[in-house]
Amino acid sequence: MKKREVTKKLLAFGMMSAMIMSMAGCGDSGTPVDGSGSVENTQSANGGESAGSSTKEGGEGSSEQAGGDYGELGLVTIYPSNAATSSGLVTGYKADILARRGIQVEVWAYSEEKSNGILASGDLPDIMYVNYDNMATLIESGKILNLGEYLTEEKLPHVVADEPLMTALNYVKEFRSADTGELYGIPAQVGVFELPKDNGIWADTGRNAVKVNWDAYYAAGCPEIKSVDDLIPVMKKMMETTPTAEDGTKTWGTMLNSGSDATYWGNMQLWNKWFGYESDNLPYLIESDMVNGKYSSLLETGKDSLYYKGLKWYNQCMREGVMDPDSINNDRETQKAKVEKSLACMIPSGTCAGWAGYLPVYVEGQQLFPEKWVNTYGTNNYLVVSADCQDLDATLRAVDMLADADTFYEIVCGPEGILWEYGEDGLVKPTEYGLDVTINGKEYDFNGEKPVLWMDSDRLTSSAYSNSYMGPDGAREHRGLGEWTEVKEVNNNSDSYVQWRETFGYDRFYDQVVDKAAYHPFSDLDDVINFCPQPDDVMQLTIDAIKETVVAASWNMVYAKDDAEFEKIWDQMIQDCIDLNAGEVIQWRMDELEKAKGVRDSLKAK
Repeated sequence: MKKREVTKKLLAFGMMSAMIMSMAGCGDSGTPVDGSGSVENTQSANGGESAGSSTKEGGEGSSEQAGGDYGELGLVTIYPSNAATSSGLVTGYKADILARRGIQVEVWAYSEEKSNGILASGDLPDIMYVNYDNMATLIESGKILNLGEYLTEEKLPHVVADEPLMTALNYVKEFRSADTGELYGIPAQVGVFELPKDNGIWADTGRNAVKVNWDAYYAAGCPEIKSVDDLIPVMKKMMETTPTAEDGTKTWGTMLNSGSDATYWGNMQLWNKWFGYESDNLPYLIESDMVNGKYSSLLETGKDSLYYKGLKWYNQCMREGVMDPDSINNDRETQKAKVEKSLACMIPSGTCAGWAGYLPVYVEGQQLFPEKWVNTYGTNNYLVVSADCQDLDATLRAVDMLADADTFYEIVCGPEGILWEYGEDGLVKPTEYGLDVTINGKEYDFNGEKPVLWMDSDRLTSSAYSNSYMGPDGAREHRGLGEWTEVKEVNNNSDSYVQWRETFGYDRFYDQVVDKAAYHPFSDLDDVINFCPQPDDVMQLTIDAIKETVVAASWNMVYAKDDAEFEKIWDQMIQDCIDLNAGEVIQWRMDELEKAKGVRDSLKAK
């Protein structure tokens, strides 16, 4: 970016910056503590959020441990990424947590107008959160520090010790550094997939499993399921036992929708997930076998492909009378209402998995890849440090604090002796009060102070577990007691869970699939598609034409009257794709996937 372009961009943030900056209290510590803070999300003991009133904060922004080994507390100003964190000088028990780390924190009140004003004036707080476009502008204008110069065990120990976060930082240097190759921002909410603990809590594989409408399945006598073909007679029996849902909706064995056919035939999603595949590359007629780490072309695998087998199964469901015949007329919301609201589906498929009321069952031969809701390289929300920060050492301590899972444990779980305490064995356990308010959803406080989420969207730590607070099953989850073993054992002991355990003989679905050697948590294909480029306009036209061909043919195969009609449609679909030069599209994508693997591997923290 040329210098005059940077200047124009900074000026474009708005002519009202002077007025806005005076409102934001920039450049001083004068933000009022009481009455000026935004309303924070109040927090229930299980770590959830609910709309709450503003917190009444009292006391001074220091503690008995003021300064600790750091001497006088260093004041750090932070501008968060949203208004969920109250503005003003942090007080109360959170101030004690900060003081043990040698800092005081003043949070500047957030608004989009103030964000523009801060960026336009160049008068930044010590720490600010910005998107990449704004970070690039700040890099070019020299307004923020190169944090790579401080990436040491001495200055940022928790950042350096966090391997997934370090991998994300390699990504930032390569792709989010305004072509400098340096580290100017740290992404928030870097995600890492963590295995379920061996602690007796309920754990499954998310959408990546066959799920049954449990009450209907149990009423049908829990018939044995040895293969996906067995699902069809099982659905028939469930429909006979439960012909209508409680709201009077007619039940069907399974159902699809045509509203999810955005870039490929969407109804293949759950079928793929049942067998450890993902659907990301289906627009290019490529199957992604996450379990075995392989990509394959539909043109080459043909009738041996999982896609073909899925269509055959759906067609069999339709011909056997267990598929909702109105599937092609369902949109996503209609299907979702039937599955999740009415519970009128016996075994969800297509794109709608079913949650409450549905439990997973293992089908012999399945190999499962777990669902992962993580951001390996973080979100488009970057912590940057002002080049003019007043106390660099204190600011770096604040940065490192945001990468310390213990910080968020102490904020969310509160001071010792209220929700939690140390047992005689030195391990952390919930108090009776903590169990009561968490399990029963009661409001609580920390010595008169309302608990609130603080900097939750802006945390840098990648782990869901604390570093130092250990329970009987290892590190305690830092996002609230709702994830602790003692609470899960109560909350996950409903009639349905008890029936499931008695039926299958395992404490958790996770235990069952691990015992069957059917659980594969990591794949050689993880994160590869993040580094694939988009096709050019000409190729995209070809891809769009292929999509239209495949979607239409797939629906026709679902409704085919017999095997002969099905096979004819399949063969014609393949030929049509060949005529559309699908082979060139597949080869291009395969080449890009291979390159992407190399890029991904080069970024892994050493």
